[in-house]
Amino acid sequence: MYTLFFSFIISVSSISNTYSQSNANFLKGCMDTEDIDELNNAILSFENEYKRYYGKDLQSISDELYKQYIQQVSDSEISPFFWTSDASVSALDKMNDIGLFNRIWTRSSKVEIENNLPAIEMEEVIIGSPPPEEEDFDSFVINPKGTYAKCVLKNVRSPFLREYLKASFIIPDISPTIKSAGLLVAMEEAPYNSSILRTIVVIDLYYSMVVLIQKR
Repeated sequence: MYTLFFSFIISVSSISNTYSQSNANFLKGCMDTEDIDELNNAILSFENEYKRYYGKDLQSISDELYKQYIQQVSDSEISPFFWTSDASVSALDKMNDIGLFNRIWTRSSKVEIENNLPAIEMEEVIIGSPPPEEEDFDSFVINPKGTYAKCVLKNVRSPFLREYLKASFIIPDISPTIKSAGLLVAMEEAPYNSSILRTIVVIDLYYSMVVLIQKR
């Protein structure tokens, strides 16, 4: 009986772990297998780190974990130490080692900024915000013409997630608090694919912050 019980636990853990390691598989067809594998590892690293810092009461990895994280980013409740942990820096280094970093991010000065925002729920928030001050700081942002961005946009079916991505690409330096608020709206307004959502959250609202801090 104990053997059956432990076999069941191992099976459940295996299924859960496999699911966590396959979130970026929807990118097959427009990204290399090595890049997808590294994205899956980066997503798993985020999940483990988040549970260690903030999700000790969460019983499993689910969309609730991601919603909780997005809400915390929106409310500015995430400690900077979470974005500078050894695990996050290590995951970023691995992406850099295989060239994946350059297929996701680029300098903001290299991104062409369009003037017209897509008509989405967070448009009023963006327009109503005071204009950013002029500065020489040239941060890293997700490259809208990069392999990763084009591949994700190609696979997103939710109209609200598509508009979220387009808005993020048009204004790459937009505040994470505003991005997360828009993403929460997108999640409430229409059905979405969990794997796609998780990949977007991890890259756009987690590792982009790690990049900002580590490479500024």
